[in-house]
Amino acid sequence: MKRYHVAKVYRREASAMIRGRYREFYQCDFDITGSSDPMIPDVECIQVLVEILDRLSIGQYVIRVNHRKLTDGILTLCGVKREQFEHVYDCIDKLNQTFWEDVRSQLIDRKGLDPTVVARIGSFIHLKGNADLLEKLAQHELIANSNEIMDGLRDLTLLLKYCEFYQLADRVIVDLSLVQGLSDYTGVVFEAHLIDDEIAVAGGGRYDGPVEQPHSKRTPSVGMSISVERIFALVEKKLKQSLSAVNIKTADVYVTCDCNQHDGDDAKLKGLVWDSNIPAEMSFFNGDLNSSDSSDSSNSSENEKATEFSQIPILLMVSTRSSSNEMVIRLRSSHSHQEHLVIDKLIDAIQRSL
Repeated sequence: MKRYHVAKVYRREASAMIRGRYREFYQCDFDITGSSDPMIPDVECIQVLVEILDRLSIGQYVIRVNHRKLTDGILTLCGVKREQFEHVYDCIDKLNQTFWEDVRSQLIDRKGLDPTVVARIGSFIHLKGNADLLEKLAQHELIANSNEIMDGLRDLTLLLKYCEFYQLADRVIVDLSLVQGLSDYTGVVFEAHLIDDEIAVAGGGRYDGPVEQPHSKRTPSVGMSISVERIFALVEKKLKQSLSAVNIKTADVYVTCDCNQHDGDDAKLKGLVWDSNIPAEMSFFNGDLNSSDSSDSSNSSENEKATEFSQIPILLMVSTRSSSNEMVIRLRSSHSHQEHLVIDKLIDAIQRSL
């Protein structure tokens, strides 16, 4: 049986909105329940996750995988008691936020582990790789004698083989530091981690214990969850970044008056340009650019900023009238130097500059 579900869920911890961890949030779930050959439903969950992330195009990502039996067996091998597993996992889970030295100190000072035991944990927990890593671990003298660890290695080896069949191998990496949620899972665990944003957007794994059929028969299950809220936050962020690079040009000409006394010359000029079927804009704030306290150079600078912001290619500035009572017009564009024009030559100059 396959189950798809989108609904609100609640986290039993303080929210951390900067990291996208909300106490109340929407989550998309996909679960497969029922008997099957090993690792086939598990790899299908990863396949669905890859397809979703590829279509969302939210950035490069990697699917980190680990196994509950592998990690439990390694902790036992290192000398950690089973009743301490959950506390150790809580500390190791902080590795994506801090350094090993800090985690090491917590394990020794707060959890009371022997420094030798912590050193052994550190020698394993940083390991990452693919099938070669699993083969190397299987050949380790101490690991080869642990049935629990060997079960986990066999499952992961088979999972990676199926990933090759589904052309997912380049997206998946074995990472022994992935321990988040291990107390809820019984086998394979996985997490989608965005490389550039350094944040997890989905995760899941095998949980054969919690689901029971009538007559107390336990049902094998595997599933994953995608944080809809976190995905929306990332999509919104990337959309804002892309919009900032979009050409938002609203006109071809920006008209402003560079005079000490405003008498509507810029509005007349804008009307003339409009009548020639050339899109034009002008400042809505006469005082900001035309006050008597502003020099010509400061006005020019402000006008250039306005055209640069709106990506309008041509700036027209109406200057003080000449002795013949004609408007003196300066044209500046990205294709030509500043020109001084009379009104009869204006439209031709604009069309040449476009």
